[in-house]
Amino acid sequence: MFKAISHYWQRRRERFYLKNRWHLVLDFSLMVIILMLAASLISLYFYHPSTNGFGSFVFKNIPVDLNNPPLDLSFQVANPILKINQPIVLKINYKNNGESEINQLKINLNTSDKNFSLSRLVLPEGSPSSISGREIILPTIKPQASGELELQVYFAFKNLEARTLNWRAQSTYLYSGQTLTETQVLSVLNLASELKVSAMAYYNSPQGDQLGAGPLPPVVGRPTNYWIFWEAKSNGDFKNLVVSAKLPRGVELATGRSLLAGELKYNAVNRQLVWLVPEISTVADTYRASFEVQLIPTKTEDGLILPLITDFKYYATDALTQEGTAGGADNLTTNLEFDRLNQGQGKVISQP
Repeated sequence: MFKAISHYWQRRRERFYLKNRWHLVLDFSLMVIILMLAASLISLYFYHPSTNGFGSFVFKNIPVDLNNPPLDLSFQVANPILKINQPIVLKINYKNNGESEINQLKINLNTSDKNFSLSRLVLPEGSPSSISGREIILPTIKPQASGELELQVYFAFKNLEARTLNWRAQSTYLYSGQTLTETQVLSVLNLASELKVSAMAYYNSPQGDQLGAGPLPPVVGRPTNYWIFWEAKSNGDFKNLVVSAKLPRGVELATGRSLLAGELKYNAVNRQLVWLVPEISTVADTYRASFEVQLIPTKTEDGLILPLITDFKYYATDALTQEGTAGGADNLTTNLEFDRLNQGQGKVISQP
């Protein structure tokens, strides 16, 4: 075989190559092309590409088990109690369990009802991720790589009577040339109700009716009666409301009393008043307790503005979230800050 090749080479050399070297270049180029085509055919033979029946090739992507996607994505809400103008802290943990990179990962957050809407997202400074509208965009995730992302989620409230917020996260990403999408339902958020309990002192009511009795401004040695009003308002249901305050020395509980809800108790030893309301519902409009107190100033109090109740505070439990709420207010004084007719007439004067 080698002799035949050698004889063939010699004949070609004497007949063509010695006369014109371009014949050699042409033959050499054709030989290189033949070798490249042979190598390509061998590669295609071992690759076994499928065809569509017309001779064109159909290249297949790496198969992905949709029951076990390469991206492991989990969401955790730090506190499911939603408060107005305060964000929810959402932690996102991710891991690439596949053998290829995960690219263009986008997580879209949206609510499931019309009572709430997502207003904005805030990432911590220096985060490698970015925000676009309601989407979190993560960088490329290498195979077997993992990480945690924490962001603040703000909501807009369209209907404050709706107390529960349902929301979800939809993730989309590229893996091995394929686009994969997954939707997860996130933890239900409960909107915390707001409870406001106020304390007011009157000599004349807001309508102008005289409630109190005695001299005004108060006079040393002479009794002046005032009315104290406690009122509770909320935009949700509460239970076990407890309101308390103390009567300072020189102020006594008089006989007048009006109660529209709950029970009013007085401990004479501790000089403490307690108003108990088992339930507060948004259905009812008025939760109020009022009582009469009597002040008799002493000579040492001449020229002073005196307190009528002190240490006012309250607490209750949100019926939906079971979260406690508490508050208080400044002391009520003889200056009658809420009495439009008699405001500022609280300084004790001497007997005329």
